[in-house]
Amino acid sequence: MILSYKIHNVAPYINWIYFFHAWGFQPRFAAIANIHGCDVCRASWLTTFPEEDRNKASEAMQLFKEANRMLDLLDRDYEVRTIFKLCKANSDGDNLVIEKETGQFLVFPLLRQQTPKRDGSPFLCLSDFIRPLSSGIPDTIGAFASCIDADMEGLYEQDPYKHLLVQTLSDRLAEAATEKMHEYVRKEAWGYAKDESLSMPDLLVEKYQGIRPAVGYPSLPDQSINFLLDENHKLRTDVILTDRETGKLFSDKLRQIFIALPLFNKTETECETDFERWIFVLNNMETLNRMPFKAQKAVFEKLEEIVDVHSLSEEDRVRYENSVNAYRDYLATIDYAAKKGSEEGFEEGFEKGIEKGFEKGIEKGIEKGIEKGIEEGFEKGIEKGIEKGIEKGIEKGIEKGIEKGIEKGRREEKFETARNLKSLGMTSEQIMQVTGLSLTEIESL
Repeated sequence: MILSYKIHNVAPYINWIYFFHAWGFQPRFAAIANIHGCDVCRASWLTTFPEEDRNKASEAMQLFKEANRMLDLLDRDYEVRTIFKLCKANSDGDNLVIEKETGQFLVFPLLRQQTPKRDGSPFLCLSDFIRPLSSGIPDTIGAFASCIDADMEGLYEQDPYKHLLVQTLSDRLAEAATEKMHEYVRKEAWGYAKDESLSMPDLLVEKYQGIRPAVGYPSLPDQSINFLLDENHKLRTDVILTDRETGKLFSDKLRQIFIALPLFNKTETECETDFERWIFVLNNMETLNRMPFKAQKAVFEKLEEIVDVHSLSEEDRVRYENSVNAYRDYLATIDYAAKKGSEEGFEEGFEKGIEKGFEKGIEKGIEKGIEKGIEEGFEKGIEKGIEKGIEKGIEKGIEKGIEKGIEKGRREEKFETARNLKSLGMTSEQIMQVTGLSLTEIESL
């Protein structure tokens, strides 16, 4: 069911605390929303603050006044919309089994609370609030979404203050419309709380019967459920990074592979490729009593030995992740820097100057840090090239300069990575596989 609301109808449902929070105000300043609008009441409210906070309170008062003016303007042309559907459902362990259509079901994978609790209270999951499948009795849940008018996003783009004001109000209006919709569901559409009579303050602190969780909040942290709602989504999506202005590839060594794990439903025996086996392991990591495929690929033994975060201390895990991320970032940076230098060298191109500049700049940069060294080496190479003015041999000069400098930088980074991995207790053979260094080089560290 779709519901459309005029802005003046949902404005009373706005929780102003979060609006003021977005503007850097503490909750106590949001109390201006509960004050009568006459000058006497506002002046009296200001006197409740210490002298040092009154300027801040005055700013909050002015912001609230301008926000309401903006709401009046928006109310002329725009609406807020919500949609909801009531579905039969049951819990099955930590998951929800939802009836999409008659005889068609959707399984929602949910997560149980993970944060340690000192008071010994239980680790809850949304499935705890739904009648279990084993009962044989269907329960009911509601699914909903809300949005502002799409045209509101482009308002006042030339006025940063008004544009931000519209954006922060839009967020609150969508939430306010959800509150109003939920009230309608409780009292009429579902009707389990027909006699509910709550004041607005009581409603905003959720004194109503039932819960209204949202995707992305602590109750529903697993974002993979989004893919269950998109029947056309692929199991694997490869994402590359490009320069927004030129459209050129940032690096062919840097990409993101997005795996929609809920779409993978093969069993252990059905997995045919290494990719499928990896996905099976990742998809079932929490429930596997053993790591599968050991006899087929030794790499899975390495996975069990090295990547099992539960076997590492917090400090060691952070060190390992930082080391790996640093090495990956280094490779991507080197690749991008090399391509960038090649393009500039080709355009400016002067053989002898680039050759000397690259060699001196990169060697000096390696001593102080690869990032700075490459930057200085490229800048000095171009400066020397312009000064010398030699036209021929561009390709040779670029090749020699980049090759020598990058090779030295890579070896130094490999040694640093090897030291980090060695400190984590990895064997020399494992470090050889990761860094490509020889056994002699690793044992000399």
